[in-house]
Amino acid sequence: MRRFTGSIGIKITAMILLLILGVTAFAGIVGTAICFDREIYTDNGAEWKETTYDNLLVNKTTRVEQIYNYNKMIADENTVVVYTDTFAYEENLRKFIEENIDESKVSIHFEGLVEVEVDYGEGHFYTEMVASESDLSFTDISDRPFEISYHYYDTKEDTYSVYFTNYGEYYSSYTYTIPKETKDGKAVEFVETGWISVQKYDLLAEHTNYRYIMKDKDGNVLLSNTDSLKNPVSYKTVDDCTIDYELAEPMTVRDDFFWESLFYSILTEYKYVIPIAAVVCSLLSIALFIFLLCSAGHRKNDNEVRANFFDKIPYDIVILAAFIGLLIIMESFYSFGEFWEFVVILSFCYFPAMAFIMTTTTRLKLGAVIYKNTLIYIVCKFIFDVIRNLRVLWQVVIGIAVYAFLTTLFIAAGGGDEVTFVSMTLINTVVAVIALLAALHQDKLKKAINNMSNGDYDFQLDTNKMLEPYKTMGNDVNNIGNGISKALSEKLKSERMKTELITNVSHDIKTPLTSIINYVDLLSKEEQYTDNQNVRQYLEVLERQTLRLKKLTVDLVEASKASTGNITVNLDKTDLNELLSQAVAEYADRMAKKGLEAVINCAQENVYVLSDGKLLWRVIDNLFANISNYSMENTRVYIDVRSIGDSVRVVFKNISRDALNITGDELMERFVRGDSSRSTEGSGLGLSIARSFVELQNGNMSIDIEGDMFKVTIELPEVKNRLI
Repeated sequence: MRRFTGSIGIKITAMILLLILGVTAFAGIVGTAICFDREIYTDNGAEWKETTYDNLLVNKTTRVEQIYNYNKMIADENTVVVYTDTFAYEENLRKFIEENIDESKVSIHFEGLVEVEVDYGEGHFYTEMVASESDLSFTDISDRPFEISYHYYDTKEDTYSVYFTNYGEYYSSYTYTIPKETKDGKAVEFVETGWISVQKYDLLAEHTNYRYIMKDKDGNVLLSNTDSLKNPVSYKTVDDCTIDYELAEPMTVRDDFFWESLFYSILTEYKYVIPIAAVVCSLLSIALFIFLLCSAGHRKNDNEVRANFFDKIPYDIVILAAFIGLLIIMESFYSFGEFWEFVVILSFCYFPAMAFIMTTTTRLKLGAVIYKNTLIYIVCKFIFDVIRNLRVLWQVVIGIAVYAFLTTLFIAAGGGDEVTFVSMTLINTVVAVIALLAALHQDKLKKAINNMSNGDYDFQLDTNKMLEPYKTMGNDVNNIGNGISKALSEKLKSERMKTELITNVSHDIKTPLTSIINYVDLLSKEEQYTDNQNVRQYLEVLERQTLRLKKLTVDLVEASKASTGNITVNLDKTDLNELLSQAVAEYADRMAKKGLEAVINCAQENVYVLSDGKLLWRVIDNLFANISNYSMENTRVYIDVRSIGDSVRVVFKNISRDALNITGDELMERFVRGDSSRSTEGSGLGLSIARSFVELQNGNMSIDIEGDMFKVTIELPEVKNRLI
């Protein structure tokens, strides 16, 4: 995808080229369609050209006749010409009627709201506005003030209508219907001054390629914009007048005739090039459009899709802006008569449209759910969060309600207007939102800290949409969690390296140690050494110490396997009472030599636990070995078995021979011994291995020391049913 990345300059250039090529392709398609429609490919559009020119010429000739009729009206003494431009206000129309028209023949139609008094009992009245419609005479509204904001007129055969409307406080409208005859019997002709001026302007020789001479039946020139015509076409009017007209050669004025001729010439000359250009530009436009879609969200030398500022704007706002742009385009299409005007408006809307398409593409590439980045969703989610956390936010909500009530009361007491009330409402809304956001973000920080205090150091607080002060605090909390996680990871790595080192060293020692033990055994069988008392003692020391070293290496390997969980565990139903009885029987002689008496207290005859029998036996064997080695002579050893909930608790209690100046947790660390002088046998790994074995069986083990009382507690899952 690297080839589709690029700088913003490349993308803007591609957009501009796409606009140019798109407009060119569109113009080519339209041109090709016109060529087919106007038969450019068959008879070079000769008929179309002739028809177009004829229509334009007829239009111009009709205008000449209209100007002649206007001049004729002006010259007629029995006709009153009235310019409707003066009727922009009702008072001008009324003045004209009073001076020239019989008022009794003028009718007025009223539509609008009128005040009506309504009696609701006990002599109380109130006024309300109701819709009304009525026909009035000219004198009925002579004293009524009326301000006009809009008007139009409609000329009929015998009357002239003027419509006035007022969009003030009370909507109302009046339609005047005026006879087209004055008080003294003269005809009234209503004419727009602006329309006549435009007609005269368009027929001047310097403004059109249309040339004409209008003559009466006697051959007198009435109107013209040229002195002579070469090949004129004649037109007869209803007054037996003749209008001769033709087009200037060459056409020097850029009017409708000129542009139609130029358009026709271009289509005729390039009629085969236009379709090819349309196809090529269309293909290039499609290629550029695909490039822009592929490059959306990418930056230069960066394959990752990243959102820019525009991509973070709520999507419903973007859609609303696009919809408004579409309405502008549609309005432009119907408002502007010329094609080029529509193209200009479309070009101005092009860049916002491309921005909308590219941001939509980027959002889809990011895999985000689009509806979640809408203002409606954000507001609804905010309201839902407030409701969901109402237990935490109720104090803030009450404070905001009291604040809003006091400000509203203050405005009402001060006689504030609507603007003040709306302004304060907006301010209160902003303050409420900020206060609620602050409370929500504070609660999120509290939950994050609680998670970390409970040991979840990998928890990461999302600070993207938090207020700035809380965002900084949230980042600090995340950094603390990352730091602790990193420290724990380093510690675990160190422990793992230690374990691997111990395992490797133990394996390396095991082979030569086995050889030493074997050779010591061979030496002890040689007669020349066994007859010598000193040599025999030396061999006994060597044998004892090598066996002790062998046990140490075995313990090291087992401790390594137990701590890493590299031991196969087969959980099954195990009779705990049976294991304890077996252990007491095996250690009976050793305990008897020291005067130790084992007392087992069990509330049930058979207690079953879910464990690995071999591992559990090694744990019990280790504990009995410690009891035999380190208990005070002539004391009792208590073993209590109790069922607690879904677990079985076994407690071993004995009196230590030596003072214990150490905690139970320290005793379960590796290489830690209760005998600080380390004068007795032992590796200091037994209890650590036992705890690891218990934990592998989904149990837990703890040691408590109370004076000389040494207590070991083991909990394992109980099997209630005899069949599992």
